[in-house]
Amino acid sequence: QVMDSTKLGQNAKMLKPICGNTLKQILAKLGFQNWRIDISKYLPPSEAKSTMFVGVDVSHDKLLKGVYGASRGRRSTVGFTASRNDTYHAYNSYISYQDPDTEFITEAKRLMTSALDDFYAENKRHPTSIVVYRDGVGDSQLTTFVRQEINLYKEAFEAKNLDIKLTVIVV
Repeated sequence: QVMDSTKLGQNAKMLKPICGNTLKQILAKLGFQNWRIDISKYLPPSEAKSTMFVGVDVSHDKLLKGVYGASRGRRSTVGFTASRNDTYHAYNSYISYQDPDTEFITEAKRLMTSALDDFYAENKRHPTSIVVYRDGVGDSQLTTFVRQEINLYKEAFEAKNLDIKLTVIVV
């Protein structure tokens, strides 16, 4: 963790909060938990230790939009994060690049397969249910994109011969 020592001496009131927050960041990077909500108590007992949570969003490169000659360098970036343990505090993150301004996740199957593999590596079993939080889908795109992405997720399950309960929540 990097700290600017000149900032520490500028305001004595900020010394403890800065040091405390820095310690929390260091501990988090070492694998400790700063806080935790027991999510498993809100799940059915049969799924409390076998559910994977996934968060997905697409970011579009707006910095180069409208810049002369920038169309070749523009792209959209998919962020895909999946829990890998039964306390839901350890996550793996994956990224994928796709054509500019594409909201549909073209590599949804590959990303889900990677998440399933990492969950298995941690737990020596696959999840029995997956909850996907999908951000950035407008009402007009809901039917088209989400259904297509759901089919790609199901293809990832089928390729591994898994029967997984899938819940998709568009936020």
